[in-house]
Amino acid sequence: MSGARGLMPTVLRQYAFQAMYQLDASGPGASLETVAGWVREQAGVGAPEAERVMRVVTPAWQGRAEADKAITAISPQWPAHRLAAGDRASLRVGYFQLQNAKDAGECKAIVSGCVSLAREFSKEKSTKIV
Repeated sequence: MSGARGLMPTVLRQYAFQAMYQLDASGPGASLETVAGWVREQAGVGAPEAERVMRVVTPAWQGRAEADKAITAISPQWPAHRLAAGDRASLRVGYFQLQNAKDAGECKAIVSGCVSLAREFSKEKSTKIV
């Protein structure tokens, strides 16, 4: 999945999703350093690729309150704290990536990737939420 150019965007998004899920599940004592270690060791990616994943995870995790506020504004009946942890992780990663997207094509790929994550790691209804 990785090669000379590093992780494909969908694989990078999947690792970022898994790292965000771990951070959320860890509660208040969540550690970016611990998750970065997991990315390097458990995901089996090299240091440069792990760094790319953490360049998504770190600001997405630090900006989760902003993402959660946006999620709640769009869907007040399903605020972020009521969502399943996997859905929340996918939406937070997607929110961060959309904030940094360069064009409509990239936005479309990000949304499609987040829906795919919801389909793979959550319930069928999650794809509609995401």
